[in-house]
Amino acid sequence: KSRIEFAQASMDRPLLPLPKPKSPWGYLFVVCSSYFFCFCYALVVLHAELTSRQSRAAGMCSSVFFAPFAGVLYVVEVVAARLLGWVSWYGRDEEQILRHHGAFLFVISSFCVLLASDYATVSRWLTEHFAFRAWLITANLTNANEFFIVFQNFLYRWGFNPIAPRIVFRQRCLALGVMLQALAVGFPTGIYLLAVVVWPALLKGVSFPVFFFGLGILSQLAGQILVQYVDCLKLFRKLAGV
Repeated sequence: KSRIEFAQASMDRPLLPLPKPKSPWGYLFVVCSSYFFCFCYALVVLHAELTSRQSRAAGMCSSVFFAPFAGVLYVVEVVAARLLGWVSWYGRDEEQILRHHGAFLFVISSFCVLLASDYATVSRWLTEHFAFRAWLITANLTNANEFFIVFQNFLYRWGFNPIAPRIVFRQRCLALGVMLQALAVGFPTGIYLLAVVVWPALLKGVSFPVFFFGLGILSQLAGQILVQYVDCLKLFRKLAGV
């Protein structure tokens, strides 16, 4: 039944001309699998949080397989796009992926520097503050959208139309959903981290990793107000017009 639905969606537009994937299939498979892993890992952490296993959730949040893994993935994507011209996002240009990933990398690198320099403090903060764990979870849940966009390359390979109206509509709904949850959870938890965690720590003594982490959160908040909120409005208007 699902194949029939995809076939019907593919007939909504002519199969040709369609944008061709801009990366080798092996690279696309690795990147697509990595985005899917990041999203699933975030779901596992969220499940641990919702089932009152906060210590397990905190331990998973401080793992290299969470934020650091996502950061490495984004670095690979940026380097591949800049140096090789490989763009994993189907139908997108190089500048779009560089702009999105570049903004994310500054935020995630600030956390990774703090994690690497003072793992014990970060682990304690994650255990004590639900908002810190929620901040990391909501950031990694957005990888669902990246996974879908990369997966569109494989729809092309399998003979379907990746930009059929119904597929594009679902992708926009997914993008709007992950951005709204990032705004609803990521923005207030970012403010909480600055006011309750980072600022008191800086008052006790200026530490470059903590200061850098604070800058990362500030850039996240600014980006959500100036970019993400505007993108949500644009997507909402597009969906309303479909």
